[in-house]
Amino acid sequence: MAIKRSKKDFEDKWFSYDKLDFSEPICNECDHRILGTVSCKAYPEAIPEEILTNDVDHRKSYTGDSGITFKKRT
Repeated sequence: MAIKRSKKDFEDKWFSYDKLDFSEPICNECDHRILGTVSCKAYPEAIPEEILTNDVDHRKSYTGDSGITFKKRT
């Protein structure tokens, strides 16, 4: 079961990403994303819905990611 963010966590995340649009998954800006799929290096089968919906902060390790977290694409 996904752990929901608190309001403070959400606000901290929101202000730390600068111009990142939260109407889209954080994954869209991640270097680990496998373009054209809903997969990435951390989740080769499928990125969990709670990450795709930004309900969890994947700048921190999350269940099943083998320590691979968000890395802004350059």
